[in-house]
Amino acid sequence: MSSLVQVAGVWWNVPEGYRPQQARPCKSCGQVILMAQTPKDKWAPLNPDGTSHFSNCPQAAQFRRPKPSPAPEATASRDSD
Repeated sequence: MSSLVQVAGVWWNVPEGYRPQQARPCKSCGQVILMAQTPKDKWAPLNPDGTSHFSNCPQAAQFRRPKPSPAPEATASRDSD
């Protein structure tokens, strides 16, 4: 489910639970995108159709964060007496 909202003279299809904040040009490709906060309070760049701008931005890779390293496995050392 999504809702249609108008921001900066453009109609945007915003996914349910997302809070639209501002429309602005993408820093790399220049397309106008809507920055919205997700239900988990993370920022998401959206295209007017509600899809993630990362899906069609030619320079999306430069904005990706590196995946966190897996947590080291906890090894319990036991003394066997």
